[in-house]
Amino acid sequence: MIFKAERSPLLIAVIIFCLYLPFFESFSLGTLWSLNWHSPAVMDSLGDLLRVVKLILVLTGTLLLAVYNQTIQNTIRHRVAFGTFVICSWILVPVQIPMLLLGIMFSGVSMSPADYVHKEKIFDNTTIYAYTADPGAMGRAYHHFYLKCPRALGRYELIKIAKLNWMGSFEFAVVNDELIVDEENGTSHQYTLSDFSCD
Repeated sequence: MIFKAERSPLLIAVIIFCLYLPFFESFSLGTLWSLNWHSPAVMDSLGDLLRVVKLILVLTGTLLLAVYNQTIQNTIRHRVAFGTFVICSWILVPVQIPMLLLGIMFSGVSMSPADYVHKEKIFDNTTIYAYTADPGAMGRAYHHFYLKCPRALGRYELIKIAKLNWMGSFEFAVVNDELIVDEENGTSHQYTLSDFSCD
């Protein structure tokens, strides 16, 4: 057996790592607690991989809970503390597994290519990032435009400029400190960038 039958604080630590850490990460505002490293496209890809890793961790934690129940009871000797830990841990299993499976399934069947969902262009010292949120038949599609600001250690911050209805194909550029978004039908949208700053 990996863990001794008598007592094993390491077992408790591993179960907490496998069940509780993925849960808290899943309910944070962004991938890896909004790490925002390198680019939104990288963080999106990392999020897809992270869902698989979290599913493996949760399944491992579930197996440890089922196999080493007596060791857990020997380690957490207080009955209320033992009961609370075991019940809370088992509650996290059916909460997380379906959500992670759905996340993996939806990320795997996404109809939009990554270069359509994430567009990033640099104009002199200004970086504009465009994110296309297209849920398909489940809702309306929008384009979100952000000023991408560099932060320490390769991180970034996004400052929202505009949200536009779905346009299909579009182009954007920065001219004279203005963001210009051109739709394929000839409609143009302009936003003054002096209202937004990375400082």
